[in-house]
Amino acid sequence: MMLSLRAATDADIELLARMNKQLIDAEGHSNPMAVPELAERMRGWLHTEWSADLFVQSEPQRADTIIGYALYQRRQNEYFQERPVIYLRQFLIVREHHGRGQGAARFEGTH
Repeated sequence: MMLSLRAATDADIELLARMNKQLIDAEGHSNPMAVPELAERMRGWLHTEWSADLFVQSEPQRADTIIGYALYQRRQNEYFQERPVIYLRQFLIVREHHGRGQGAARFEGTH
């Protein structure tokens, strides 16, 4: 099994919105938005300074599976301008892939 990142595009907005809804529900957040509203919000983010990456699991002889996503923004370090930082707004590994170390692997940059 191999994990990789793929930059999200407009074609992924519906998928991102459904995963965002899963994140909101898992956190017990009070955000009342439904998937269509979340899709519009996600579209707005992706058309500004925000980026989203999809976490893709690949296995031989099987179709690729999207197991999660991250929504983030590149920023300059407030104190050290030469050191860019990443502001992570949303991070999700879908329920079906919990407990397999996938989230930790994404943060550590390992596969």
